[in-house]
Formats: sequence, structure tokens, C-alpha cells
Amino acid sequence: MCSSDLSLKQFTNIASLYDYNIKVVMSSDKEEIANFHLKMARKYLESYKLKNFKIELIHNSIIDAIKTSYLDWADLIVLGAHSKHFIKKFFFGSVTTFLVQEEKKPLFIGI
Repeated sequence: MCSSDLSLKQFTNIASLYDYNIKVVMSSDKEEIANFHLKMARKYLESYKLKNFKIELIHNSIIDAIKTSYLDWADLIVLGAHSKHFIKKFFFGSVTTFLVQEEKKPLFIGI
């Protein structure tokens, strides 16, 4: 299980209490792996009876997609720490660093 899966599971415990609109977005050059994770995310959200969600696979840079399509839309951004070396990736990972520097939205970082 990767950290983004764990982040979603941690967040779902909170989201199941409210009627949030949720978008699960993944960017990957390995479409088969990305589709597997998105399928699992869909099943997990459905198991909690959540209905207001969309699943999207992005084929370009996730940072570009966040900038153009999601940063202004989202009230909260949920992400995983993708690294075997969490501390290093947390401080130096490109997506985490971008979102921390933007200081526009609260972050929910699952580990």
C-alpha cells in the first residue's frame, strides 16, 4: 500500500462524517498502475457510502494540473508522502514543496 492510499483512507474517516465533494487525482506515466490505484480508491470511497466524488487520471504534470485546475477549487488537499525516505521527501518532494510554498490551501499529508 502506498502513502497516497493511506492518505485517502485516513481522510475518508473524516469525510464520511460530512457531505464533501471529493476529487481523487493521480498523475502517472504508468497508466496500468495508476488505474489500479484509482480503482481501489473508488472501491474504498464507495465502501464508506460516499457518493460525491470523481476519479481523474492526469497525463501531464501533477503540479501543472494543481495550478490550473485544482488549487482554486479545493478547500483541502490530501496527499501522500511518496518516498522510502519520508523525511527527505517531505522537505524536498516537488509536489509537497510546491503546495507548502503556495500557502493557499490546508494540506492533509498521510504517511
